[in-house]
Amino acid sequence: MTRDEAITRLTSMLAGEPTLSSGEISDLLDDYTREDDDGNDVYSLHESAESGWRLKAVKVSGDYHVSFDGQSLHREQVFAHCIEMANYHAGRVPIRPAELKRTDVKG
Repeated sequence: MTRDEAITRLTSMLAGEPTLSSGEISDLLDDYTREDDDGNDVYSLHESAESGWRLKAVKVSGDYHVSFDGQSLHREQVFAHCIEMANYHAGRVPIRPAELKRTDVKG
């Protein structure tokens, strides 16, 4: 997947109010990008989306009322939705094995 494709997919995963800027979305993608053994970028979209929805929750934590598309939501509803979406994406992050090395022994 190219970076542009990853940005497009992440933008779609983070659609809805409150919105994130293109710079914020780009930063979220960068935060969870790693290289594979061949030096290719691997994007963890669900980790990026989880972090993005938590960022959205922070943005609405001080709001008291939101109206859009003919619907009215109170702050706690928007905040709860953001946390619910963050938890949804957190549950889809694949578990990666970690290599542990002891530094207190030789050999």
